[in-house]
Amino acid sequence: MSRFSGRKASKALYNLSHNLLHDSISTLPRYPRQVRRLYDNSVLYPGPPSYATLARRFSSKLNPTSFFVRERADVARGNRNYVGIHDAGSADTKGANTLITDVDNGMLHPKISKLKFHMILPRPLGIKDKAHRITPAVDSQALPMCIPIQVVQDFGLNEQEGSWIAKIAGHPHPVHLTPSNSHFTSISLGDGFHAIPSGQSCSTIPRLSSRQASKTFYNLSHNLLRGFTSNSLCYPQQARHLHDNSVPYSGPPSYTTLARRFSSEPNPVGFLAREKIKKNIENGNFVDIHDVGGVDPKDYDNLITDVDNDILQSEIAELAGMPYLEEAKKDEADNMPDKIYGFMYGRKLRMILPCLLGIGDKARWVFFIVDGGAPLTYISSQVVQVFGLDEQDNSWVAKIAGRLHPVHLTPPDSHFTSINILGNDFCASHRLRPWINDNGQAVTYYVGKKWEVGPKL
Repeated sequence: MSRFSGRKASKALYNLSHNLLHDSISTLPRYPRQVRRLYDNSVLYPGPPSYATLARRFSSKLNPTSFFVRERADVARGNRNYVGIHDAGSADTKGANTLITDVDNGMLHPKISKLKFHMILPRPLGIKDKAHRITPAVDSQALPMCIPIQVVQDFGLNEQEGSWIAKIAGHPHPVHLTPSNSHFTSISLGDGFHAIPSGQSCSTIPRLSSRQASKTFYNLSHNLLRGFTSNSLCYPQQARHLHDNSVPYSGPPSYTTLARRFSSEPNPVGFLAREKIKKNIENGNFVDIHDVGGVDPKDYDNLITDVDNDILQSEIAELAGMPYLEEAKKDEADNMPDKIYGFMYGRKLRMILPCLLGIGDKARWVFFIVDGGAPLTYISSQVVQVFGLDEQDNSWVAKIAGRLHPVHLTPPDSHFTSINILGNDFCASHRLRPWINDNGQAVTYYVGKKWEVGPKL
């Protein structure tokens, strides 16, 4: 009686299961090519549009971004076509321009803008043998870290060089002189998500915060600091404020000071805004009504040249593994995922968030560019037409990943009319936190209050 060896038995079982699966999936009406790929580890994981498909597609070892880059290069070489050197190079510092009207060099020192939700990240900057503390605005679409002419002059650098290797918060990173024809020549602007490597020493993990432990630690450090600050020779005024709960915490410039200043009450942003209004009223000065009103959707622009409606329908749809503006059921749009998988696109590292958008009784899969410098969330005219909306309305209440939020039509005279922007208003309201994975290509978006950032063990 003949018997199969272990290797032959495994091969026979594989062939049997392969034939059975091939016969079963050949009759499936939708996504036939993607389903056939499901069982081939050398290609991407496919499937019908869903958050589960995105999770498996972008959490596997074979990343779609690098896979399609290699495929495209192999095809070009095989056909002896020209392969653009720009596909392998870095982004041009003059290829991005953000319209920022409410922050300039004079405002970065005494205050920051709260109305448009600009993320401000104080950090030390070191170039050559000098170091200064700068206050850049974080814009996830401003790929190169740009510094204004005032900072260049403070460091005594040659403006003609245009770029330098600096240390930002201790990490080596290139910085560039802000383009002279841009709309942010007097401020430091950059992408804080890329400047410091993520996934190296920290990870985002779901855990409940312990208020009692925090309160105990605060009381202990409060009593210890009381003895030290009585003899403080440096920053005497700030030291007196240290134990005054009616004003924000102050101290010498350090990460520890920043941590305590923005993790305690009162919050400096709200406190200084109230103090400014109170002082103006007492002095009988003019109070700007714009400080009370909302943001004008037309008061924002961003020069995005590498993404448009055609790119969304072709390259980005191929990376996401689903058609752009694919129709979905209304109950699917009500689902509120707390973790969504996305990816980085192109040389300019656009953070793409595929998610369900529901307006009225319709729902579609939409690809958003996450822009931390945008004050509002915008949808393109193509999306408006697919949903059958009246463009004269300009704004609508929608469901983005199951969460109610206002969306606005992209301004017709802007540089991003055919793309969708997920602004910092959504990120702040719904606690959306992008986390760039170790490979620098996949992005995990954590949504909601259940997530807390902690050190990797």
